[in-house]
Amino acid sequence: MTHIDMTRTDKDTMLEELVRSKEVLEDIIHDTVVSFAYPYGPPHSDEAARLARSVYPIVRGTYLSSARHYELFDEHGCVMAFNLRLGNIYEALRLREIDGVILFTHAPSLTKLNLLLKALSILKPKYVTLREFMDNLRRN
Repeated sequence: MTHIDMTRTDKDTMLEELVRSKEVLEDIIHDTVVSFAYPYGPPHSDEAARLARSVYPIVRGTYLSSARHYELFDEHGCVMAFNLRLGNIYEALRLREIDGVILFTHAPSLTKLNLLLKALSILKPKYVTLREFMDNLRRN
């Protein structure tokens, strides 16, 4: 398994990577892996989205632009997570005005973890995990 670029990889390799990575992770955590995030964030293709959804119930991309143009789903029907970084914390104020937002950040430091907690306190989210959010979306 590798961290493939799904915009430049053939169908068979993509499917093999998707299936094998899910199996390996499930063996490690002894639980079902329900979501997949595209390596390198966007963009991805219709074929990549279709293959990923054939293996994982939830497929997520990473939104890297301004909150002004954020949409919960991309043109392939994949969930888009807003990439919250130290350089764009002010975007949390814009995100507060959007009905549904999924936040994403790497939190390798206490500073970034604190950033995420501050953003959550501003946004006052109803759903905290992607799984809870998607389960509710499916019920409605």
